[in-house]
Amino acid sequence: MQTIFGDASSPWCAAGFDEIVPRIVELAEHFGQRVVFTRYLAPPVPSGSWIAYFQQWPFALRAHTDPLFELVEPFAGLVHHLEDRESFGKWDASMSELIGSGGEIYVVGVATECCVLMTVLAAADDGTTVHVVADACAGGTTDSHRAALEIMALYGPQVTLTTSEAVLLGTG
Repeated sequence: MQTIFGDASSPWCAAGFDEIVPRIVELAEHFGQRVVFTRYLAPPVPSGSWIAYFQQWPFALRAHTDPLFELVEPFAGLVHHLEDRESFGKWDASMSELIGSGGEIYVVGVATECCVLMTVLAAADDGTTVHVVADACAGGTTDSHRAALEIMALYGPQVTLTTSEAVLLGTG
């Protein structure tokens, strides 16, 4: 939930970003200290396929301290644990150790077709049961958001789609 995805002037602004903020606030308050926020940070020196990527998206090749990489309000006050990654997918050995492989997680955020999708599939592949809170995710476009949800739904029962209401009611 970074400025780079919520600022309307950013080429990476996610459609529906503002609409998911209140849902994620509710979910963060519901889960309390169990919440892990993640941030995407550009690699200081791109290598491999990242070289071509940043030739296409040079605006995003910024220092880790750039305000575009900060969490938007009101999330700064809700963070109990923050994990930074120089990759779109946030699930790795460190995250598996932190959360616990074979456990159960709820995933929200942006962009559905990028960071969310890559994180969800890696976590499921690692044996974690993943619940994607569909109405608390936003994509670059509404169509790409829907397409990513359709792809993740194919991975049931390891990945299930749910809603913020169902999670808060304890039925999702």
